[in-house]
Amino acid sequence: MMYHHPPMLRVLGLVVWLLTAIGALNWGLEALGYNIFNMNFIEMNLASAIMPLKYIIGIAGLISLLMLIEKLINHSHDGKCTC
Repeated sequence: MMYHHPPMLRVLGLVVWLLTAIGALNWGLEALGYNIFNMNFIEMNLASAIMPLKYIIGIAGLISLLMLIEKLINHSHDGKCTC
């Protein structure tokens, strides 16, 4: 995991993973005919936030992909690691 990163980067990673998971769940549920963003509760109470949420989730997916690439490139621990 990201134990060797500063706390702010760890929090960012957790938020990104959460948003990416929500996006992936929505994508998977669409195969079953459900869409989180088209639910009556969401459309009635958060109608103006749907498009910004989609952008935020998309950006979170991009950040998640970049974090994965960074992890694959820098897969070895630095010299300060004692694990």
